[in-house]
Amino acid sequence: MKGGLRIRLVSNPLAICTAGFNVKKTTSASLGTVTAGHCLELSNSTGIDYWGHADSPTHAVNIGSELLETWYQNSDADVGLISYDVDTVAALGYRNDLHIADPSTTGTVTGEQSTTTQVFGDPVCRMGWGTYNASPTPKQGRTCGTVGKNINVSRLSCEEGLTGNCRTIKHQWEVSFDSLPGDSGGPIYRQITPPQQFYRAYGTHVHSGSGAGAVGWYSPIDWGELEYYETSGLQYTFTVCITQTCL
Repeated sequence: MKGGLRIRLVSNPLAICTAGFNVKKTTSASLGTVTAGHCLELSNSTGIDYWGHADSPTHAVNIGSELLETWYQNSDADVGLISYDVDTVAALGYRNDLHIADPSTTGTVTGEQSTTTQVFGDPVCRMGWGTYNASPTPKQGRTCGTVGKNINVSRLSCEEGLTGNCRTIKHQWEVSFDSLPGDSGGPIYRQITPPQQFYRAYGTHVHSGSGAGAVGWYSPIDWGELEYYETSGLQYTFTVCITQTCL
């Protein structure tokens, strides 16, 4: 498992988002993935909701269960965690990996870029399942551009495929490219040492506009961590894996 892969709600294989960065909970060191909080609202309302990645042997092999999310009106970030099932993900493998190009090109996440050091014009990219699925062969899910002019602003975040079911999320940063349904939760990242495949985590893709000149927006990674901590009642948060063991 790595950032940038498709994730699917096990109870509804049509509910698809994108895994963000591999993370660990700071209190327990349990591992998981961060994605958009509104993705976790795609629940079947029957208790714990499980998420998967692959299509076989069932519609979505279980990778773990969803935890807390921060998708509410005037939230400071739109993030949520899926806690990995230890046995399943141990077989798949996990580390500080990032899916950064098709087919199967992997990068290494070596750090987080704090909000205070993200600036207009920074070159960034996003991996997203929606973009991948809609692209012609050879498939490409990566979209690149720059951090946009509108930073630390309030923007809508809407539940996938449900027009009008939206929340206003604060502290969003724009990017110069839009998105497609299924890209939600995808990692926003920057290559830091070309041509080596080393990257820094910028944030979690949330939503985008539509039409000509449309832009997207994301929750900066440290705002996501802070909001998750506050939403949990100051009990726990998460950090991005930046070593192979995520320790």
